[in-house]
Amino acid sequence: MSDKSDLKAELERKKQRLAQIREEKKRKEEERKKKEADMQQKKEPVQDDSDLDRKRRETEALLQSIGISPEPPLVPTPMSPSSKS
Repeated sequence: MSDKSDLKAELERKKQRLAQIREEKKRKEEERKKKEADMQQKKEPVQDDSDLDRKRRETEALLQSIGISPEPPLVPTPMSPSSKS
């Protein structure tokens, strides 16, 4: 009978250890996501770009993160009057 109680106790210890490992993994993942979000905010340009430009940059970054290189735009982006030659 002591073997059965020993096995139950060992199983409980393993369950507790597994719960600890899962909790630690969850905490590390949350820290990583928070750090990644902080880094993303720091990378945001200071200048105010149009919503379209911001979305374009975000889309290109997302595509690059999954291994797709951005293609040149089919329509050239309009230049402001001050930067035309």
